Amino acid sequence: MVLTDRDVDVRQMSAFALGEIESPGGAYALSSVLKNTSAPGRARAVEALGKITAALANSAPAPTDQSAATKTEDDRLDILKQQFWTSSGLKPNVVRRRIA
Repeated sequence: MVLTDRDVDVRQMSAFALGEIESPGGAYALSSVLKNTSAPGRARAVEALGKITAALANSAPAPTDQSAATKTEDDRLDILKQQFWTSSGLKPNVVRRRIA
């Protein structure tokens, strides 16, 4: 529905629902929405991906060694950042300038 429904409101609410249920399976469809810069509902897709990412980060088993825990979290964060920047088509420096 996020990609194919004719109604913009349905696509936006589908993206919202995927975020609410924290569905990792919906991440591909949500990232596809981000690739299309003219697609309505990109903000909902970003919000949903943030919720899914947070859920994934919280659901991973905690390593017993503290240094291993930090490395694992850093690696996951690097992977998620790379996926976000790749799917959004933006560059990190451009976003920082817009926010600042």
